[in-house]
Amino acid sequence: MASRRLARNNKHKLQIGTMKKLKLLLIWILSTVFAAIIAYMVWKYIDSWGGLYNLLIYSQDLLLILVNLTTPLWATIALITLCCLYIYLKTRQYQNPQIPPTVQEDLHPALGVKWDTNFDIHCLYCGTLLKNSTHGPSIFFCANPHGKEKHVLKTDAGKELNKQEAINIMKSLTIG
Repeated sequence: MASRRLARNNKHKLQIGTMKKLKLLLIWILSTVFAAIIAYMVWKYIDSWGGLYNLLIYSQDLLLILVNLTTPLWATIALITLCCLYIYLKTRQYQNPQIPPTVQEDLHPALGVKWDTNFDIHCLYCGTLLKNSTHGPSIFFCANPHGKEKHVLKTDAGKELNKQEAINIMKSLTIG
């Protein structure tokens, strides 16, 4: 009985492996056909210019005309494009949604985390906003790899709190 079940499971595994192999074979065939079609189109394009030699001569003539323009407009456009690309990449590098709070913003440590004036919770070490966890309502994780990764909301007595209970405690501390 067990040998039949084992044979049935192996047959099922064989079918899955065979399907993956067929899928990979089909992808390889299609990519090879597309590569051949593109190579044929490129060859026909080169042939339409009178062969590879004539295409290279024509390309060299176009390049000489472009370089010998009185006002190097192409150089100006290339320089402006490179500058814009550099500025874009630098500004995108600093646009992080998890920006730590500025020095002017007050963060108050309490209940195992730091709190801001909007009652958002931050990492004790780096100041980054904490993310919710699937491990429990009182556990939060730091998104910054340099911060402490796990934070638990708890009172001084050790009782764990969810975020809303902790916010209510913080509000009563700021009002009182």
